[in-house]
Amino acid sequence: MLKAVRVVPLALFLAACGGDLEGDEDTADIEYGTAVHKLPWRDEAAPAPQASTPHLQYFGGKVLSSVKVVQVLYGAGTYSGGVSGSSSPNLAQFYTGVTKSAYFDWLTEYNTPAQHIGRGSFLKRVSITPATSRDKATISDANIQAEISSQIGKGILPAPDANTLYMVDFPKGKTITQGGTRSCVAGGFCAYHGTFKRNSTEVFYGVLPDMSAGSGCDRGCGSGTPFANQSSVASHEMIEAVTDAEVGLATVLGKPLAWYDPNNGEIGDICNGQQGTVTGGDGKTYTVQKEWSNSANACIVHK
Repeated sequence: MLKAVRVVPLALFLAACGGDLEGDEDTADIEYGTAVHKLPWRDEAAPAPQASTPHLQYFGGKVLSSVKVVQVLYGAGTYSGGVSGSSSPNLAQFYTGVTKSAYFDWLTEYNTPAQHIGRGSFLKRVSITPATSRDKATISDANIQAEISSQIGKGILPAPDANTLYMVDFPKGKTITQGGTRSCVAGGFCAYHGTFKRNSTEVFYGVLPDMSAGSGCDRGCGSGTPFANQSSVASHEMIEAVTDAEVGLATVLGKPLAWYDPNNGEIGDICNGQQGTVTGGDGKTYTVQKEWSNSANACIVHK
């Protein structure tokens, strides 16, 4: 699943992907990643079988020491309850509360020689207006990377740094494609996270399709309410991005991968389908996915 990446000027990249160059003033060079890590769609909401006894190894890549989550609403349309609204519960509250909770505290076991993982923060929610050519019924991962770069160039999205994580949500009716697979269908995926470079700066992002009734992800991505499934999937991708930030640029089983199990994948993959709850720093209780602890030799929410 680890594929080569290449560097092209964004204008050429957009043209190759059918991008709309008119009015797009972003002329950044983009090294786009194709080795995203996917949360697979499941026929039943049950833990995925493990190929061997799990153990995450450190391969030398980066982790996010103090993640700063930016929630991105990708275009106009109807969003699932809790994704775009202000009523409680919503994803903005979820990111605010969970990044300052015990769900993050035990991740210190995945510190690296150069980095310490601590609590994070929710930076802001941003609604963007993608280029028409990148906002059709089917949206490719290449479209998403190009659009994030464009919105950064326009100053609509905050500039990336070593801890910024763009978590991108989509309205109802959108299908996401990546590497020959599709969102919310058997054989496809529930979500993924990846990496690309913009003017040599690494950009970390997560892709979260709609989980509402009838989406397909409502059947294969959890057994709770649409919001519980959405927060669980978001937690999976957020923690994987924190512990294996550069996966999208990896071409071999080695650096820039960070914490990774060659047989079972990333920290969340090992515990796919196992949900729990955590009390956020805001005092509210949220559904999250359990994550793998090497020291506990188990899937846990917190210690």
